[in-house]
Amino acid sequence: MINIVLFGPPGSGKGTQAQLLIDKFNLKQISTGDLFRYNMKNDTDLGKLAKSYIDKGELVPDQVTIDMLVDELRKPTNTNGFIFDGFPRTAHQTDALENIVKDELGTEISVCLSLVVDDEALVQRLLKRGETSGRTDNYNEEIIRNRIKEYYAKTAEVAELYKNRWQVELFFKWLKQHLKIKRFWGTTENAVRIQIYAAICAYCLVAIIQHDMQLDRSTYEVLQILSIFID
Repeated sequence: MINIVLFGPPGSGKGTQAQLLIDKFNLKQISTGDLFRYNMKNDTDLGKLAKSYIDKGELVPDQVTIDMLVDELRKPTNTNGFIFDGFPRTAHQTDALENIVKDELGTEISVCLSLVVDDEALVQRLLKRGETSGRTDNYNEEIIRNRIKEYYAKTAEVAELYKNRWQVELFFKWLKQHLKIKRFWGTTENAVRIQIYAAICAYCLVAIIQHDMQLDRSTYEVLQILSIFID
């Protein structure tokens, strides 16, 4: 199953790219904006709850959005995964999404894609789109620039969070591949740091042994030999 978190500022072509991914991998796109519109239009309990906050000019609590997302994921589908559009927008929502995907789908987020486009190109695209879209926020340059600025402010935290997580995950995969580590024990920051340091030390030790003793053995074989002596 492929589960993609898709980011992109207004005018970045996110809809076009999402459709290409949908067609190629048979995915279902879940947009929080669409979920709100559907639930409010159909007067669902969650829609009524969301509307009660919106009517008072208040932010809709994360849990309402999360419950809508869970309901959507529980609907029968013959797709091979999902594209999450517009969610998460905060660190709390990021953790919530990972838990939802794990609990409801028994899997994990496959990748986070962030579309990067020059701001001036975004402005020109949206102004051009405003000539035919009829949307008032697409033909006022000041509003367009504010939308772009707001997007960066809202998603910067989440984008950086995913970036750091994927860097760590890629490093873990490199260590597992080269040292044949089946899994890491413990998930706290200190536990992970100790395991990384230990893995690097072990790798360096093996490299020294291979070089000094001129062993024609793989890293894994040398580690097996070392483990026998350590035991």
